[in-house]
Amino acid sequence: MKNITTENFEDEINLIELLQVIWKKKFLIVTIITIGAFSSIYYALSLPNIYSSNALLAQSNPNESLGSKIGAYSSLAGMAGIQIPNDSGGRPQEAIARMKSYDFFIKEFLPFIEYENLLAAKFWDQTNNRIIYNDKLFISTDKRWVGKQSFNGSYKPSHQEAYAIYNRILNISKDNETLFVSLTIEHVSPFIAEKWLKIIIKNINNHMREIDRDQAESSIDFLNLSWQKTNITQIKEAISKLLEDQVQTLMLVESNEDYVFKLIVSPIAAETKSKPARSSIVLFGIFLSTIFSTLLALTLHYINFKKI
Repeated sequence: MKNITTENFEDEINLIELLQVIWKKKFLIVTIITIGAFSSIYYALSLPNIYSSNALLAQSNPNESLGSKIGAYSSLAGMAGIQIPNDSGGRPQEAIARMKSYDFFIKEFLPFIEYENLLAAKFWDQTNNRIIYNDKLFISTDKRWVGKQSFNGSYKPSHQEAYAIYNRILNISKDNETLFVSLTIEHVSPFIAEKWLKIIIKNINNHMREIDRDQAESSIDFLNLSWQKTNITQIKEAISKLLEDQVQTLMLVESNEDYVFKLIVSPIAAETKSKPARSSIVLFGIFLSTIFSTLLALTLHYINFKKI
């Protein structure tokens, strides 16, 4: 019982000593906290407003793919020595992967935007609805890139640098229960964010339509060749049915604008920013300053105490 009382007494003394040290160094602590608070405020205010445009997509009612249509005939065709192509995986999953890909970015996104809006936009002038650019990267008056040279020796940032930013501002997620796909894109301008998201949605539908058109045309050529190679009546009948399906696919490819995805929630230009959370940045800065200043005060005290 005596040992417990002694330990409690010593803990109380240590706590009182700690508080006394903090009180003696209060001016140092307050000064550091004040500097940290003003630095956090300055940093938070220097960050541009970022606006998000969001869209919710649902899968369009797909036509059966070539692979699913010929699956029932694959074993029969194999007996005749015909190799039938296999189409596995869902189109929405493929479309999501393609939207994130470098090829889609180069062919279906970059040609439809202004390069400087992706790489050099500093903030949005809401009054005049115009983009203010980082003049250390891009001089808007004469459309000239400056700064450090990129990998290709030009002052204009490379496509791979642009692609890294594209991946950072684009977010795609899929709900496994509803199968809805959510797309979000961020920019300093809410109008550019809206425009870019519409470009991505429109072009992924067109891109997938072109792929299916090319596949259907290739399948028709393949099936015609296979029809000529076999003398088995049942195989010829199956191939004839598949040829009919592929001709129908070619006809339907152009008839559906929302080829892979249809819009449930359309992109809009947001009226309020999505980030930064300036109050959180300031509070976090004050918290760090408090911790740092307290530790510094205690360290200085015990260094001086050891010298004595």
